[in-house]
Amino acid sequence: MAGELILKAVEFDKTSAALRKQYKDEDALFKAGWDAQPKYDGVFGMACIHEELMLSRLLSRTGEDYTLQCQHIIQVLWSRLMRVRGTGWHGAVVLGEVWHPELPQRTISGDFRRRKPAPHLVFMANDLLPMAEDGMAAETSRSYYDRYEDLYATFGAYGTPTVRVVQPAVISRDAERTIMSDARAYVKRGGYDGLILRDPRAGYRRGLAKNGEIVKVKPSLTLDLRVVGIEEGLGKHAGRLGSVTVEYRGVQTKVGTGFTDSDRVAYWPDGKGILGQIVEVEAMGLTDAGALREPRFKGVRYDKTEPDA
Repeated sequence: MAGELILKAVEFDKTSAALRKQYKDEDALFKAGWDAQPKYDGVFGMACIHEELMLSRLLSRTGEDYTLQCQHIIQVLWSRLMRVRGTGWHGAVVLGEVWHPELPQRTISGDFRRRKPAPHLVFMANDLLPMAEDGMAAETSRSYYDRYEDLYATFGAYGTPTVRVVQPAVISRDAERTIMSDARAYVKRGGYDGLILRDPRAGYRRGLAKNGEIVKVKPSLTLDLRVVGIEEGLGKHAGRLGSVTVEYRGVQTKVGTGFTDSDRVAYWPDGKGILGQIVEVEAMGLTDAGALREPRFKGVRYDKTEPDA
């Protein structure tokens, strides 16, 4: 897909028809050898590490610069890569999630908006790639299994307190359990929003992971959508935000739950800080008309500039 900077994970129903014909669901992928990893509820990070530390930076999936906020992460990545690879290497790209085990995603996202160092955040690294001429992750035919082995060898079995290597998900399977039920169990722990299934044989390219390279398994539908309207609340919410209207695939849905009292005050009366922004919304699925079913506001995605399509 033109314009993509990374290989972007998709839900199973958004993979290619050929893949879905061969494998009927996520459980079939797991049984066929796909690896399961926790899906951390943080902010995606692409750490572009150059031999010269001053040229290293950490970017969002859309290319927004998080270097200031994540300088402590860059320093650890650079130091370990220099120790392992020595001088003379061009650069490497480490992919992962900027996260904190005790903070909700909206707080983590807000830390980036403030544009100041956030040394409490950690980096959950899940891939190690060569650097392309444009300074981003290079496409490669090397399998994910081999790339993960490189990541493991570079940063150790579990990494450091600041940079940690993503471990396989703990899957407790019996005749009654599915990958989706395992994903729900991770969500209940807090700090996760499901699981990721990875094809260990897959190479790396930019665009949507239509061939099943990275498949998201999320217990509920979670979308990043643009706010196209706001309304004042009623009753106890009079004089502050009551709801926002978001749009998904041309269908608008009103979202009125999930806001804190401080949210409702901050985002009213003119919608400053939320109107036109990308927000994360969780729903129980879609109605027959295409609207979100039981939508709930989760937070503003300051790290994203485009809504889910």
